[in-house]
Amino acid sequence: MRRMWITWPSLILLAIYNIIPTEAIPSYVVTIPPVLRPGENLVIHVDLFNTNSSVNVEVELRAGKSAILKKQETFQAGKMVSKDISLKIPYKRNMAIFNVLVSGSGGIRFNAYGPVQFSQSVMIFIQTDRAMYAENEDVKSRVLVFRPDLRPFLGALTLEAYNGENKLVRQWKDVSPAQGVYEKEFNIGVEPSTGTWKLIAIVKAKFTRKRSELDLAMGEFFPGEGSKYLIHEVANLSTTDVFFIGGSRRGEDSLWGDSEKLTKISFESTDDDVYISSISPVAIKGSKIPPLSCPGFAWGKEEPADMLIWGGLDINTYSVINDLYHISKKDNRKSILLYDVTKYAGAVKYAFHETNAQINPPSPRAAHSFNKIPKTNTFIMYGGYEMKQRQLDSIAFANPFTQSCCDGYFYKFDLDTYEWFKLNIPQITPRCFHTADFVSDTRMAIIGGVSYEGNVPKYRHAVHEVLMLNMDNLQIFNIQFEMSPQFVSFHASCISEDFLYILGGFAQNQSIINADQEHLRSRSLLKFNFKENTVLQFDADEGYESSGGSIIPVDSETLIITCGSSRQYFAFTTKPFVPSPCDLIKQNKCMIMDSPEISPIQWIMCEGNCKEWHHFFCSGLKNIPKGKYVCKSCSTSTRKGKKQ
Repeated sequence: MRRMWITWPSLILLAIYNIIPTEAIPSYVVTIPPVLRPGENLVIHVDLFNTNSSVNVEVELRAGKSAILKKQETFQAGKMVSKDISLKIPYKRNMAIFNVLVSGSGGIRFNAYGPVQFSQSVMIFIQTDRAMYAENEDVKSRVLVFRPDLRPFLGALTLEAYNGENKLVRQWKDVSPAQGVYEKEFNIGVEPSTGTWKLIAIVKAKFTRKRSELDLAMGEFFPGEGSKYLIHEVANLSTTDVFFIGGSRRGEDSLWGDSEKLTKISFESTDDDVYISSISPVAIKGSKIPPLSCPGFAWGKEEPADMLIWGGLDINTYSVINDLYHISKKDNRKSILLYDVTKYAGAVKYAFHETNAQINPPSPRAAHSFNKIPKTNTFIMYGGYEMKQRQLDSIAFANPFTQSCCDGYFYKFDLDTYEWFKLNIPQITPRCFHTADFVSDTRMAIIGGVSYEGNVPKYRHAVHEVLMLNMDNLQIFNIQFEMSPQFVSFHASCISEDFLYILGGFAQNQSIINADQEHLRSRSLLKFNFKENTVLQFDADEGYESSGGSIIPVDSETLIITCGSSRQYFAFTTKPFVPSPCDLIKQNKCMIMDSPEISPIQWIMCEGNCKEWHHFFCSGLKNIPKGKYVCKSCSTSTRKGKKQ
């Protein structure tokens, strides 16, 4: 998304006049656009008059004294010769003012010069009917959104109103402008806060990659529900490596065994794009990791050379464990990523069989939280469900065990000694399928989750009632956020740029879980600001509902989401993505900027002679055709060949 606001915009019309001399002497007119945008063509229009010989025209795009781009065209002699000279603008960061130098030699010598402004955004104008308002008066507003070529923007926008205290008081989400214009009238209310109010327009940008660019050498990989991940940002590069373990997706029983594998996904982030650059399995030696669902997963002493897995549901045996798996990177002369796994048992039954063991570990469980305490080699664990009354003689395969959630204590693990300690904190309401994140070095936020009554899930916890643990004094307190009530579990969370994000999960508008009620998955993304005690909500389109997924911050502007419950990735971003033109651009038939699609933009390849890539929108297709797709040009040429 892109956020812009303009207090009082004004529209400036620039008229350029050219008077052609009455004498037949050579002259010229050069038109330079005032704005350039990344990934688009900067078009300089040149008119030459009354030239007796050919003219070489050279265009340079300069940043200071350095030439960024250069292009030369030859104009034939004539009374009036016109040409457009296009420069493809690269994607650059931290650029503001450029200069365009146009020079001619031969039939006429000239130098034309003009500054251009670098801009990545669409043009947004916000108008109101007056400058000042009193209480209980109506505000009439109009939002005009234009593409860089001044054609109307056809995507969705969100309009937000902030009062004089800079608090969000109104929001109209994902509204559709009519030909780039959206009008809204609202009442300012009784006893409004005084000061300067703001209207903010948020425009969704287009996000696209060619299908051929998403082909992955390792095949498809979509982390399942209950998978866990660790993020490592590669220093001095735009690469984010993410390690996944565990998870199981309903209906894909044959793939549950793959959850024992450690997999690395590398995401590349640039000014104009975010994409998966590689998916690779991680080779491991030593102790075998069982296929797990909802384990604890955290960095060890050193990132990314050290990882810890604790607990989880063993999918092979349908039992929960309290074993610890310490994963350490091995020096390897080959290019293969190799890790060594050491198991530290939770319960040692046979001394000759288990050589490593934890000291005083908590009871086996899954769907708990397991977090490394910042700047230490210690970890904190809370919650989770247990199976103390497992029914091995149950006739029904669907219920081979009974779950319970009755441990509301916090436990601390010391990686130096492999010893566990129960913290001196009074027991709180036990919960599982929650999230826990350190919002500072000493404060951990616990959100959502499920509590049991006996062996039955009975309550979901409110997402706006955040449970905070202060590690300095081991005190528990609550923070209330003002928002519509939501009760969630099995959701995803992450910290990015001092904000806590919550996505998806099973959600309802009341706490009590009705056994006869369908469990609905959420498609809402919540952004918590703990400094200002505010929360914003963003809703994805239908089809992006998820549970048991992950949120991965690949940079300060982009979150990648793995859905868990479905086989898909999607992005939430403020980057100014520009859709790549398809091969129909050669015939001036690529119309992707007129498409109402935001993400993803669908592509298809012609399997005729041309082998070109076309957008669905530009080709006029609505569904993937059965059999081969042959574009209109190839079909026409084939029919002509048969007639001959």
